[in-house]
Amino acid sequence: GVTLGPATALLLEQEDGEETMTLRNAEDRLAWGEHASERAYSMAFVHIGEILNQLMRSEAFQEERTELSSDIESQEEAFREQLDAIQEEWDELAPEAPEREDVSRRGQQIVQEFQAFQEQSQRMRQQMTSAHLERAYRELVAAVNVVSDTMDIDIVLRFIPTDDEFQQLAEGGSAMQEIRMRSLLRYPEALDITSEVLEELDLDIQ
Repeated sequence: GVTLGPATALLLEQEDGEETMTLRNAEDRLAWGEHASERAYSMAFVHIGEILNQLMRSEAFQEERTELSSDIESQEEAFREQLDAIQEEWDELAPEAPEREDVSRRGQQIVQEFQAFQEQSQRMRQQMTSAHLERAYRELVAAVNVVSDTMDIDIVLRFIPTDDEFQQLAEGGSAMQEIRMRSLLRYPEALDITSEVLEELDLDIQ
């Protein structure tokens, strides 16, 4: 047989012979030009949905959510106790009692404070969910980097397997939204490194 190399570059001519492409090794990547965009990069895909779901169900996150809910419920109970006390005070007064005006005013003020607190509580829950999602995302990216370094992967894209059922429909979403979320229509299954990332995070492999 014919042995080629070792060689510093490979020259490829066009069929018409007018131009020549030089293929070379640039930082362990096949290159055909001087720019970083003129190199061949390895690629893989990760289905991040289940990974993020498992991370969001982690014990640490659940403890923080439980603690926040407990604090909110405790303060809500304090408001309810104040309203019950106002109601008792109201019931003890005669219909024509002048004190009723003051009791009514204090009751309305407590109701307004309670409503403002409930709105604040909703924002606090949303902020915690956002913070947890970001932390889960950072953990995911760190695991992807570890797996990619081990497997010499340059680029990792998130994707949803084409065979997965449409999940958003049950939650009032649209089929078109599901389709838009699925960036890949066809892909080599060997490029799916989701199980490797799950293993790196010590999560359940689906």
